[in-house]
Amino acid sequence: MLKYLVSGIHQSNAVIIEDSLSYSGSNLWKAFIQQMSISGKHVIHVLYFENPIETILNCESSDLLLHDCFSDPRGWINGGNEDCSLLETVKRVVGRNDGDIIVAIDSLSPLLFSYGFAQCYRDLHTLVSRPLFPGVNLKQLICLVHEDFLPERESSVLRLQHLASTYIQVEPPLRGSLGYPVVRITHKKPGGKVIRKIEQFYFDGEGHVTSSDVQHLPDIPVPAVVDSVNSMDELTTFKLGLHEEEIRARSQLVLPYLKCGEKAGGEGGGGQVFYQPDAADDWDEEDPDDDLDV
Repeated sequence: MLKYLVSGIHQSNAVIIEDSLSYSGSNLWKAFIQQMSISGKHVIHVLYFENPIETILNCESSDLLLHDCFSDPRGWINGGNEDCSLLETVKRVVGRNDGDIIVAIDSLSPLLFSYGFAQCYRDLHTLVSRPLFPGVNLKQLICLVHEDFLPERESSVLRLQHLASTYIQVEPPLRGSLGYPVVRITHKKPGGKVIRKIEQFYFDGEGHVTSSDVQHLPDIPVPAVVDSVNSMDELTTFKLGLHEEEIRARSQLVLPYLKCGEKAGGEGGGGQVFYQPDAADDWDEEDPDDDLDV
């Protein structure tokens, strides 16, 4: 599926690639841009927030427009008001007569650091769902985001998956991927069907992406149940547990107040109260209510 997504056979209006320190997704992000530039159907605006503009793409195309958002993100060098959100930045660099465009962002991480996840999510949602200008629509959004910059990663990933039609998680090789890196793809078709795939991928000599299903996924080890009593026995100098013979003897023991077959108070059963007055007791046989007219 990955090679069809990169080539554009499977349509996707928003592609978000998540990578980590274990494996970078920048090469896969470049592959999407290069493939779109080869088709030459749309103007591609590439915004560099994390990396210098000179070190990213080796692709020459008149439809590929590179925008430096890295060297002066706060506008301190030029003295202008460059410190703006993602949506404002895109509107600033996109022409009003570009028609259908593609926007590629090298990384959302600086924006997440500066403006927070909520603001970036709103900007991405606006880019995907509304026209930038009258007659200027976003045909495809291609973003790269780093895992360690996502606050509360599980909830953030769910929101981004809801926003994007294709969410790709890039991981290092697994024990069934033949040494190739792995992608976990969540792709939503136009009809609403959600497809989830795990594939291994590599780049051929011409830089094209080739992918295939991972045949054997690594077994997830089941955590062993630890006996807390036995583990504590190793840390103490006294005995905490009982052997089977001791447990059996304890279950057969009859305590004095639990004797079976004996009833308190004799054959009649029931309970009785015996009181033995002391010598100092002031025993009064008279009725205490005798003086009352009852």
